[in-house]
Amino acid sequence: MDENCLSITGKIVGRIKVKVAVNGVKHHYFWLEHCSDNQIEAGMQRNVYCRLLVVLSEQSPSDKSACLQYGNHVKIVGFVAFNKDKREQNRLILHANTIELI
Repeated sequence: MDENCLSITGKIVGRIKVKVAVNGVKHHYFWLEHCSDNQIEAGMQRNVYCRLLVVLSEQSPSDKSACLQYGNHVKIVGFVAFNKDKREQNRLILHANTIELI
């Protein structure tokens, strides 16, 4: 069985957009900024910086979306998938299953 699971910490940056689908599911879109200096690659320490687009989907109000505020440091666990943007360009999106304040 193939596995697709990502766990990452970071800071919520930018505006949080909320869209409601026709089936009533709320989708919260936001950017997560990750910065760390303790990653090891080929036996050497390196700095890592990235920004990921994250979507948190929920059918009913939950505690998950309560921590979605600009500047909050969070831990997100979910899966990644490609999605096409308005310009038909592929972009990698982290679909959050769990999110917690850290």
